[in-house]
Amino acid sequence: MSYSVQVGNLKPYTAYQFIVMVSNEVGGSESEVNPIKTSESGNQGYHHLKYETWIFEQKFKVRTHGESPSDTPKSVRVRAIDATQLRVSWDQLDGHSWNDASLSFRVVYKRHR
Repeated sequence: MSYSVQVGNLKPYTAYQFIVMVSNEVGGSESEVNPIKTSESGNQGYHHLKYETWIFEQKFKVRTHGESPSDTPKSVRVRAIDATQLRVSWDQLDGHSWNDASLSFRVVYKRHR
């Protein structure tokens, strides 16, 4: 038998660490005691540590897949350099909008009649 859970609402191309833990009400042998941060109802902003005994714990890291950039170049400027050349420039995208490790730009143009 296997178990799974789907975790959603994650950001693209972002590393996450997951911890899978198993416990029971009886406890077990000399297992590690882990503090679990919980909020107490009615006391906004107040936190206390609740200790639970875990028999098994497994940690692993994973990165979500990349996707298309979530923004477009800003402040695009075109300036004539001479009679046969133009310079196209733009402001750097915010790193959070890249959504992948690599980023490339393509400048497309056509002659206007």
